[in-house]
Amino acid sequence: FVDPNWYLKFDFREGIMVEVFTEEEWWQANVRREDGGKVLLRYVGGSDEDDEWLEIDSDRMRPPKEGTAGNSFYQVGNAVKVLYDDNAWYQGTISLYSPKTKDFTITFDDGEEAKVKLPDQDVKMNVPTGDLQEAVGVCRKRVEAAVEEYCSKRDLSNAHTNSIKGVVKTTFGAYEKKIKGGKQDEGTETAAVKEVLLQLRQRLIHQDVVDI
Repeated sequence: FVDPNWYLKFDFREGIMVEVFTEEEWWQANVRREDGGKVLLRYVGGSDEDDEWLEIDSDRMRPPKEGTAGNSFYQVGNAVKVLYDDNAWYQGTISLYSPKTKDFTITFDDGEEAKVKLPDQDVKMNVPTGDLQEAVGVCRKRVEAAVEEYCSKRDLSNAHTNSIKGVVKTTFGAYEKKIKGGKQDEGTETAAVKEVLLQLRQRLIHQDVVDI
């Protein structure tokens, strides 16, 4: 039995797992982000082409069954890399979670398995660059909206407004090129947003903009 109001108490944080009914079956999916009462979902094993937006109260979505998900951060289906004694990183996927022992089973690309408790300093999640670029892109849109509001409220000249917008465009443009290609670790997404905002603030100070 699933409480029909489960979504009111559910934490739709990024990475948390839910189950979605599609093609006559229940499929596991991870929340990519929440916006205005909707969540963007990535199906486990799927690509961005299969991503789907659903209302949080959709009857096609339910919380995961106990033992199939994981904890609030690590989920079944997450791609990870593990550091072994030979100082080499090995790629794998979280394939199972035991709520009794709190063990996560990682299945490596060569078929071998290992049980670990997470978090662990020798286990890191892999975040595809596409996700990182999307995170920075979302940040860019929010900054651009804030700049638009800032300039309109202060009745700045067109030249000053265009100069500020130019700083935003060149800062984000340069950073988006920097992060293109390869894979990033779990902390890189947050670090990327912080770094680009730091660069932006430093450059905007020269435009007499200090409170965006």
